[in-house]
Amino acid sequence: MNLMTYNGYNAKIEYDAELDMFRREMLGLTGGADFYGKRINTLAQEALLQRVAA
Repeated sequence: MNLMTYNGYNAKIEYDAELDMFRREMLGLTGGADFYGKRINTLAQEALLQRVAA
């Protein structure tokens, strides 16, 4: 399992071959938060966009 940390939260990184994208699943949340991106660095960018839109 590959892990990354974002804003103090751990996230599990997996490759989804069916979608041909990387998936980041935030861990330790009471709800779910998944982000998808073609490259690993887009996962953090996607999280920032979601945060600004909220």
